[in-house]
Amino acid sequence: PARNTALGGRVCKYLLKLNGMSGPLLPTPASGGNLNGPEFTILGPDGLLYVSAIFNNSVQKYDPVSGAFRGYAISPSAGLSFPHGIAFTTPAVAGNVISGNRRDGILVVDPGTDRTVIAGNFVGTNAAGTAALRTIGQDYSKPGIVIANAAKNTRIGTDGNGVTDAAERNIVSGNASTGIVVADSGTDYTVIAGNIVGLNAAGNAVIPNVSMGIDVLNGAKFTRIGTDGNGIGDTAERNISTGNLWASIFVESPGTDNTVIAGNYLGTDVTGNVALSTSDGIVLRYGPKDTRIGTDGSNDAFNVNERNVISGNPWGGILVQTPNWDNALPPAGGTTDRTIIAGN
Repeated sequence: PARNTALGGRVCKYLLKLNGMSGPLLPTPASGGNLNGPEFTILGPDGLLYVSAIFNNSVQKYDPVSGAFRGYAISPSAGLSFPHGIAFTTPAVAGNVISGNRRDGILVVDPGTDRTVIAGNFVGTNAAGTAALRTIGQDYSKPGIVIANAAKNTRIGTDGNGVTDAAERNIVSGNASTGIVVADSGTDYTVIAGNIVGLNAAGNAVIPNVSMGIDVLNGAKFTRIGTDGNGIGDTAERNISTGNLWASIFVESPGTDNTVIAGNYLGTDVTGNVALSTSDGIVLRYGPKDTRIGTDGSNDAFNVNERNVISGNPWGGILVQTPNWDNALPPAGGTTDRTIIAGN
């Protein structure tokens, strides 16, 4: 039960279990003594208790039916050596067709929602990535992917480690609103890398999102769109955002600071040689600060990888402005300051 507390020690072969909020400490059988040196306990995502046994070189799982640790989650033959801890990684949203929904396709929100991975999905298209897949009555204000309300360290697309990077690409096209939205104060360190936004899976024909390609707004900070320029998987981290009815990328609102846009193709096909855009490339407006578009100027061998290709956009390549659409200044006098545009 989730309310139980388990205590262990290096020199024992038992756990002590405290039932509920109060009650006696009870010895728990240790699977014939195999739980040798229980040191670290944790509740797993299945709600069951796991414990590392440092002198048995294993991780064992509690069986609530028998009241004992029976069976290994990781056996001694796996090569562990004195395991002093256990961690569960966040499950990935991967390999799905997420289309035809009446509201948002993927919604990642709220404090504590950290390190989510969204990779290898078709969001807004059919399973082949060749056409939009919508439903009657679909809400035209709902994006394909939303990261908001202080969700942190979300990755949309590839990690750029050189292993299965292409398979981690999301196709985010054909949605009834914006393709990807990153919003709100506390929604920090989102990475958007290696995706196709507004095109088919082949990257050579338009399937527009019926608004913006990517929108970062309302105080989200330290968002990276594209490559980190570290020389590992930089090309795989390139987003191709093209053909959306509004700009490929918007960065807007006071407090939406320290956004990096690097190494992307904005307005072209997947080759970077064919114009497919129907709108703007990048729009900064209403008060974001410290946005970088292009290289960080480090003069290392990978500066060229941080170069965006922003071409074929009939409305404009890059627009940097402070006033709102009605020429009013943003709240609290916010201004669009300290923008760097380099090496594109």
